[in-house]
Amino acid sequence: MKAAIATRYGSPKESLRVGDAPKPRPDAGEVLIRVEAATVSAGDTEIRQMAFPWYFGLGLRAYFGFFRPRRPLILGQDLAGSVEAAGSGVTKFKPGDRVMAFTGLKLGGHAEYACLPADDDKHEYLVAPAPKGWSAAEATTLPFAAFEAIFFVDKAGVKPGDEVLIVGGGGSIGTFAIQIARARGARVTAVDRADKHAMMREIGADHVLDVGVRDYSEGGARQFDSVIGITARTPFGRSVRALRRGGVIVLANPWINLLIRGLIVRITSGKRLRLGAAGHAPADLAKVEALVADGALKPVIGETFALDDIVAAHRYAESVGKTGNVVLKIG
Repeated sequence: MKAAIATRYGSPKESLRVGDAPKPRPDAGEVLIRVEAATVSAGDTEIRQMAFPWYFGLGLRAYFGFFRPRRPLILGQDLAGSVEAAGSGVTKFKPGDRVMAFTGLKLGGHAEYACLPADDDKHEYLVAPAPKGWSAAEATTLPFAAFEAIFFVDKAGVKPGDEVLIVGGGGSIGTFAIQIARARGARVTAVDRADKHAMMREIGADHVLDVGVRDYSEGGARQFDSVIGITARTPFGRSVRALRRGGVIVLANPWINLLIRGLIVRITSGKRLRLGAAGHAPADLAKVEALVADGALKPVIGETFALDDIVAAHRYAESVGKTGNVVLKIG
């Protein structure tokens, strides 16, 4: 099969090539998926570079290989397509079923075929029916970005009438976070580059702020019940100052020094820092399916690339101008 393969850690040009890889076969309990689309996420670009804080990076290097991948990597943490074959014992899916999937650290989405457990009790993977009427390019945006967004909105405890600030609202997770917070009845202020403001308003942001603004609370005129920092560049002090007393800040990419600062802030001001990682349990899937059924989620696709253009796709995915989701068309 054709696949995008990473043979070393580094820049897109030095790390990635498109070539042939063995076509997987489904074991018992697995499905073989013919992949039609996948995203290039921040997670893919970070694994390609092995660009993580040391306390995360050590574990990942032990898993993938310390100085270079111990075997060629096919990146891709989500995908959408159709079931081509099912291993013994699989009753949940049959050949021809349209599906979307989250591959976790198994990766493998950037290839023409992938095998995944049809029903994973540990919630490390997910294979689920793709939403009816959604293309594969649209469906592949959900398993990673939408699940992450729901997790962060839940962690912030967003409820009707809340004032919510989303820093990094123009990216893959941020665009879904805006829509989910609005569906919960919150008033949303989204922060990102000026060229993304019109799009963020279109998907539901009540207010937009430029990424370079120095005071999120606009001189103290408006304070927030929660701040959701999607980007690793979320200014911690600025975000905390924008919170009401008792407010919550949720960070997607925390550094260890922020954990210490968060504890100090909680003791001195009553404002809380919350962290964690999204899961893919049946309850999480039910939330995504309900939002899709209600028409509350609209995928934002910034650019679409062919698999042969994997280097350009990675360059765009890690650029500051990246908007929404970056999708690979495969097969």
